[in-house]
Amino acid sequence: MKNLFFRNLATLIVLFFVNSCVQTDGPKYSDADSVLSWLKKISTYYAPDGKGPFPAVVIMHSGLGVLKREHHMARKLTTWGYAALIVDTYGSRSIQGTGSIGYEQAARLQLGDADGAIMYLASKPEVDIQRIGILGFSRGGHTVLNAISETQSLPHYLATVDRHAKPFRAGVAYFPHCVDHETLVLKGALLILVGSEERAYNYECSQAVVRAARVAGRTAEIKVYEGARHGFYGGRSCRARSDRCQDSERRTKAFFDTYLKGASNVR
Repeated sequence: MKNLFFRNLATLIVLFFVNSCVQTDGPKYSDADSVLSWLKKISTYYAPDGKGPFPAVVIMHSGLGVLKREHHMARKLTTWGYAALIVDTYGSRSIQGTGSIGYEQAARLQLGDADGAIMYLASKPEVDIQRIGILGFSRGGHTVLNAISETQSLPHYLATVDRHAKPFRAGVAYFPHCVDHETLVLKGALLILVGSEERAYNYECSQAVVRAARVAGRTAEIKVYEGARHGFYGGRSCRARSDRCQDSERRTKAFFDTYLKGASNVR
């Protein structure tokens, strides 16, 4: 019993020091120099060959942090003629997953970093800052929904996020963590890719967001993959069912080509 007590005590002490080392803030996004320095530190930039100007896509990771799928998607985007910026909100702050800080704080940090990413991309002469999109997986999909919407329509816990960047023109959300989006008003075009066996609240919320956007005359699309579960894109899931992954990539490319390369206006 005594050994168990001391083991538990030691665990609590370790957790205290780990959590005390987590950096849960970032720069003020009104300070351009701080933004450039911060985003250079926390992001990985990919660009196609050539001088540009290229449209660009910001990639936001899931609650597990940056995985191979984010880099795989970034490389795909460059072959399609896009610059890509992977933003590492968690690793840069020593955050061990969403559970360690809560989804509201995670949403605040990712949205701030996403807006900062636009300002960072504006410093790249080969990037066309008028044609910026955003793509995210799960937790990052939640950030996509927030990043392409009117600030006043966002959940209350995002009211304190500094938002000074130009808006994203389009967003693709893979199996988004979809909560607190009853009042969203989209500014950019939206594509949601989700499985029919998705977590019920994510699936129902995704459908509701698209329905409400269409009623409001906004541009919103959804593709449901029958039998697919949360996290169907990436790693073993793609090796087992490559058809879903290939189709989702095809739809992602077509969507960004329409709203970032094409002449289509976002409504």
